[in-house]
Amino acid sequence: MTQDTLERLLQVLRKTRSLEELYLETLALKADFAHKLSQAVLANPDPPLHTIDLSHNLIDDKGEPLQEI
Repeated sequence: MTQDTLERLLQVLRKTRSLEELYLETLALKADFAHKLSQAVLANPDPPLHTIDLSHNLIDDKGEPLQEI
């Protein structure tokens, strides 16, 4: 997916009232996109989304504690 397409997807997630499932498998997505994705979902006042699949992407869990902001 292009960066432009990913940005448009985030815009949709901020406003959608009908999207229930999102599958983004094997797209070489990185942790920064996962963060943007979570922010977009949180920005939606009533998200219908119940399934997000980000499997087989470059998102790491190194077991490091989150830093407080």
